[in-house]
Amino acid sequence: MATISLESVSPGIVTLRIDGPIKRGDAKEFAAIADRAVRNQVHTEGPVFVTVAIDSPGGDYEEGIDLGKLFWKNGYRTLVRSGSRCYSAAATAFLGGSFLGASGGWGPDRVVELGGNVGFHSFYVSSPETALLAEGIEQGKQLTILLTSYAIALRVDIKFLVESLRKGPSELLLVKTVDQFRKLEIQLMGARRTTVLTAEGAVHAANYATQWRRPLSVSTSAKQSTAIVRAIDATEFRKDMLRRLIDPSGTKGLAARIIKRALLALGAQIESAIPYDIKVLVLGRRHSAIGKERVFYVSGFDYGGGFYVTDCFVIPHNEGTDRLTLSVVTVDTGNSLKVFQFNRHGDFLYEVHHPDSEPVRCP
Repeated sequence: MATISLESVSPGIVTLRIDGPIKRGDAKEFAAIADRAVRNQVHTEGPVFVTVAIDSPGGDYEEGIDLGKLFWKNGYRTLVRSGSRCYSAAATAFLGGSFLGASGGWGPDRVVELGGNVGFHSFYVSSPETALLAEGIEQGKQLTILLTSYAIALRVDIKFLVESLRKGPSELLLVKTVDQFRKLEIQLMGARRTTVLTAEGAVHAANYATQWRRPLSVSTSAKQSTAIVRAIDATEFRKDMLRRLIDPSGTKGLAARIIKRALLALGAQIESAIPYDIKVLVLGRRHSAIGKERVFYVSGFDYGGGFYVTDCFVIPHNEGTDRLTLSVVTVDTGNSLKVFQFNRHGDFLYEVHHPDSEPVRCP
């Protein structure tokens, strides 16, 4: 069984630990230990906040789900510290981390320190006897239903769940991309805040905005095209955007010139035809609009397979402060424009790994 212990206690705050493989009966033992620790806080004014620090290679899947349900029901925060591992059934339990607001409210409260490891894979049934194969398949179906129900109750992204179920017992799907942390509503603690956007960071942001469908790299890299990236100023960016909006076909013939003159003749009415997000960035209609910011132009995408993005423009706002945020404008082959906003702070936003990177092997 896992070692379940009371790590520390102070007025209104309790920290418990789960170390080692998760076995049958751990949820019941944990509930008893946690209940005693909370009851000993009876003289504390206000709620008692419970954090569960996990360091486990995995174990019994159903017991992991039972632990997660217990965390979720009671509002226990889950934590994976730097250097700790939380795999398989333990990762399933980790997803149960939640908060209970003093005046109402309930939601996920899952924390990973920078350097902590959380990994998922499919459950498996150990059945050496051929005669037990049918029984194993039936048990697998039941576990799938149980896990799906658990994920829905905990507001866990179903697509991520399906992806994790594709991993065999000797593989791990590590949580390591911005997209994964966001979808699983996991907080990352300890990431150094970034105040200045680099060219490499701009390429990462462009990859994320295009869902890594044709990934770029600042240097030669497997499965990635070499990025064309350069810094431009706000004036050059505005001119490029307006050129694409006014002459979306990109042609220079007589028809294009007639259309351009007609649009310019409309004066202020042209603004009504411009998408709001682009209007904000190009015409400067709110405080976060582009002013004197630098802009990174990113291109070099490989087309095909329904992918038509040709260029990205990455605009850092509040650069030079710890409130750095990004806007990314993607442009497709028809000069259609889309805007993506990034409001996460810190290097974590830009240190994005390719989702198709090689799976990590279980120790």
